[in-house]
Amino acid sequence: MNTPISDVIKENISHISFHTPGNDGTGMGLLSDKYDVTELSYTDNIIYRTGVIAESEAEVAKVFGSDNVLFCTSGSTTLINIGIRTLADEEPFLVYENAHGSVFNSLRMLGAKTYVSRGIDLIEAIKETGAKRVVITSPNYFGKTVDLELFKRVKEETNAKILWDCAHGSHFRFNDKFPKWDPECADVIIHSLHKTTPAMTSGAIMHVSDEYVERAKTWFAMIHTTSPFFPILMSIEQAIKYLVENGQEQFNKAIAAVEVFKEKVKNTCFNVYTIDDPTRVSIESELEGSVVADYLEINDIYPEMIYGNRVVLIVTPFNYDKLENVAKCLIEIDTGKTHGFPIGHPVRKESKYNRHRGSGTRAGKEFVGIKELVFGKDFMKVEIEDAVGHIAYKEVGMYPPGVPDIYSGDIITEEDVEYLKERVDSLFGLLDGKLLVVQENE
Repeated sequence: MNTPISDVIKENISHISFHTPGNDGTGMGLLSDKYDVTELSYTDNIIYRTGVIAESEAEVAKVFGSDNVLFCTSGSTTLINIGIRTLADEEPFLVYENAHGSVFNSLRMLGAKTYVSRGIDLIEAIKETGAKRVVITSPNYFGKTVDLELFKRVKEETNAKILWDCAHGSHFRFNDKFPKWDPECADVIIHSLHKTTPAMTSGAIMHVSDEYVERAKTWFAMIHTTSPFFPILMSIEQAIKYLVENGQEQFNKAIAAVEVFKEKVKNTCFNVYTIDDPTRVSIESELEGSVVADYLEINDIYPEMIYGNRVVLIVTPFNYDKLENVAKCLIEIDTGKTHGFPIGHPVRKESKYNRHRGSGTRAGKEFVGIKELVFGKDFMKVEIEDAVGHIAYKEVGMYPPGVPDIYSGDIITEEDVEYLKERVDSLFGLLDGKLLVVQENE
């Protein structure tokens, strides 16, 4: 039997990571068979936690100042689904600005009445739609946050409950240079720990208020796997412990390294900047982001994301010392000293597994206002070029960041089709390369 997954991971094992997970690749040293156990008399049961899992969750809740914390070994996508259902005692839902595709998938499975608002005041949108539940994503993939004052306004001026998707902000609690963290701002908060802390991939936690903890535990027991990967649970503990003891110092070093990096490339064709999160670095230029990322990968440097003409890096205590390697590559591109690799069109590290990720110089579609989503009952597949005039069955957009450009219920236009065809290798929401549209007899 061929083993392509094992082969490709081993082939690239030594690359420099500026992507998730936020550890050194060893999962805090926990990637060992001897830790791969199951629910035993001494390990507790994650579905009906009464022993060491419950004890550890209580410890982490104290660190964050939360009422309750639930551990998850299947990622924040699972917790988004659980969180949506936890708050589904009332509708409608309002998704504020951009959100991850998992939010819309969870709402579709629930069949909830759902609105999306973009570019308008959140309080006005809540009042106009009568929303009882609000989903707020902060920070986004580029490190931009929603001011906590807006969360407080929602609580003070409306009766809406809040699900805060803080997947990319798990590290905010551990350094005073990061945006402020306040668990009282929302009723349910999701942290995808593996993105920006040393936890292993799929390690995530949910903060939930006392008011909703029973609903959260009930839905958790119905949705989460009954067979958690215990090394992930251990890495959640170890990651939080590491950051409690070292986060202030180590993130200070990472933030300082980002400033040095900016200085090194400030006179090149690249604009390097951060927004609210000083460790989420965007590299922007007139080149396609995919062209820049391909050259980095040739030099065994893998960024988190490309989006239009941007390349995004996640800087952590485990990789900040490698920013000088990135600076060297950017300077080589700027000066044309790219060792024979042409920077006018895509180039790739030679591997039978690699594929080019087209991005163009722009990415993402915008709308301003309020949109009600329409969740169709059944779907059919159509070729992208044949989709004009059909109704979108589900969200479609670039991944990463996983934010929709087309929403459920949108009528697909010629402009949409051209946009999607140019980015077909970088899209989520397709099935076998085809669009899902509402079945015509609905």
